[in-house]
Amino acid sequence: MELLKLLNPFAKTSTSSKPMEDHTLYQIITLSHNYCGCIVHQDSVVIKLQSKEGKPVKILKENVRSIVVL
Repeated sequence: MELLKLLNPFAKTSTSSKPMEDHTLYQIITLSHNYCGCIVHQDSVVIKLQSKEGKPVKILKENVRSIVVL
């Protein structure tokens, strides 16, 4: 039983990815476009934005020039 307690930190845990609960509006300015909406998901490479028009947009972080909270 003590051995299981020691090995527990190394056990894989399943984490489910759920949408972010942040409803803050952002204006994201890229090299070629301006987007306005809520961030639904992001990782180290991409931001997924739910635009005001209802269309989800994937934005590469390397193309982002600025982000403004509205």
